[in-house]
Amino acid sequence: MFKVLSGNRAWVALKNSFYTSAVATMISLLLGCFFSFFLALTNIRFKALWVFLFMLPMMIPPQVTALSWIQLFGPSSALLRTLGMAPALGSPNPIYSPEGIALLLGIQHAPLVFLTMRTQLSALPKEQIEAARMSGASFGQVLKDIILPLCYSAMIAATALAFVSSLGNFGIPAMLGIPISYTVLPTLIYQSMSTFGPDMLNQVASLSV
Repeated sequence: MFKVLSGNRAWVALKNSFYTSAVATMISLLLGCFFSFFLALTNIRFKALWVFLFMLPMMIPPQVTALSWIQLFGPSSALLRTLGMAPALGSPNPIYSPEGIALLLGIQHAPLVFLTMRTQLSALPKEQIEAARMSGASFGQVLKDIILPLCYSAMIAATALAFVSSLGNFGIPAMLGIPISYTVLPTLIYQSMSTFGPDMLNQVASLSV
């Protein structure tokens, strides 16, 4: 373990992992909280359909998600070509970047935040909300004084779930990070395993710890 930790690669991968996971967690929180509040606190029609659509990213393998976004932002993108925004042939794809990795991780794990928050919102004491509205409180006051304080524990749990899931995700960082030599801990462990050297198992075990 000392040999692995004394090298620079493990610390660079650790720093990269925390950066992409932290940014991805913020994206997941923004998306998941917004849609959970929107669907739980409004009377929008076809709620079941909206829930299904928002849960789709979690049902798609990370590698497929990465490939689809690579195609979306690439020079051959049908959507960007239609809009006249397709990058020139040979230009770098913006999705191959730490921020691109964080964006896809955030979208991939936003459903975890959504499920956690939606469960908490469905258990809110509706009589308190109705009493506050009947007493003249605005929706903003109800949100700030009643709903958000009751959702803090769910937000903490959702943050932890999104961060740990992003930290352990292999598919997206592998598809987008390895081509630009941007390693995170899961891809560094994979690269260490692929060497098949005499110290391979010790290195993998140390990185995992």
